[in-house]
Amino acid sequence: MTEAVGGKEKAIFVQSIAPFVRGLVTNGKETVVELQNQVQIQGLLIAVDCYMNLTMENVRMISPFKGLIGEFSFFFVQNKFIRLIKIPPNLHIQSTLQKEVDIATGEKRRREMQRAREKRAKFLKIKEAKRMAQTK
Repeated sequence: MTEAVGGKEKAIFVQSIAPFVRGLVTNGKETVVELQNQVQIQGLLIAVDCYMNLTMENVRMISPFKGLIGEFSFFFVQNKFIRLIKIPPNLHIQSTLQKEVDIATGEKRRREMQRAREKRAKFLKIKEAKRMAQTK
């Protein structure tokens, strides 16, 4: 998965559908992408950037008119050529989107850090109570 590097890229990423598409990367299942010229590419989505450029592996390119056009071990699709991305039926849309937006905005990391601080404070409180009990 490709992470947004700067502030501008992160803003573009979070305000688009790219986090959801990145959720398809973590899904690990074959994805179907239809291009502007009606050609479908089927393969494993391995990366998406903030501009929705896709990187795929083990791709089969299928034309509605000619059938199988070719097979590629690695394939890059620039965003302007994408017409649609078919969502697998077993993908839970809401949880996938929430998870990816949390990761992109850093919310997940902030929650983990908050839990760690709370755990540390609780530990210190118990330690202090034990020390006070021993001194009495």
